[in-house]
Amino acid sequence: MHHLYVPQGRLMDVIVFGSGSGTNLEALLAAQQSLQQQGQPLYEIRAVVSDRLCRCLDIAQQAHIPVIHHDFTSFFRQHGVSDHADLSTRELYDMKTVQLLTALAAKEGFSLDLLALAGYMKVVHRPLLDAFPGKIINVHPADLSKTDTAGKRLYTGHKAVLAALRAGESKTYSCVHLVRQEVDAGEILVTSQGLDVVQGDTIKQRAQQQQDMQKRLCDWPAYVVAVTLIAQGRIALDTSAVYVDGVKMGPRGFELETITDHQLRTDWALRAAAFVSSR
Repeated sequence: MHHLYVPQGRLMDVIVFGSGSGTNLEALLAAQQSLQQQGQPLYEIRAVVSDRLCRCLDIAQQAHIPVIHHDFTSFFRQHGVSDHADLSTRELYDMKTVQLLTALAAKEGFSLDLLALAGYMKVVHRPLLDAFPGKIINVHPADLSKTDTAGKRLYTGHKAVLAALRAGESKTYSCVHLVRQEVDAGEILVTSQGLDVVQGDTIKQRAQQQQDMQKRLCDWPAYVVAVTLIAQGRIALDTSAVYVDGVKMGPRGFELETITDHQLRTDWALRAAAFVSSR
């Protein structure tokens, strides 16, 4: 069994990857600041990486966080490749991302303890996975513990919420998982509370409304809990399971639906999550 992070007498350094509105980045920043104000600092976001111009970069700059704008489309254009699905060029892109990130860490004097994908709209490939094994996490807006008869996860990819609604699920969930080579296939670390499915409108409209609601009520608390638990050195893995505080978790990892009032009052990870979801 090995821990995802072992506290080293300093704050855990987090690098956030994003491509869009930056709401998950804002949640992680808000929790970071809340923990600091309560005298329990645990992690610090040290850089933001984006594959395009987006609000994530604006949020980072306003917070005086260094940024890496590594434009995906421009990279392909510079290499004379029109097919954005070309795997070899995608791997070159990720290799350059590793180089840029390593150089920035050396310049700014921070460690690369955890990479948090927060609305990052690119699949991560071998160069990043090999450079940071077991150090990349993502939040996904569906219950990844649900599988078919062959054991394949049902609700993966960018249309996961729509797929869950079409399957007749009465609630949706968000999961924080480790990033592995297969998309949305990594170990589940934390699962949010369930969110009742909205009614009315067409199914596509309902899926969009559901996903918008999930950001605050599911994504944010699950991600904050995951990052905070990792920073505290409380999450560990072996070849078959996820452990929190030495206790073996089920297929959903640490489930926010199962927490008690006592835990909510005394656990800093849960208190930080409650703070961001109430904003």
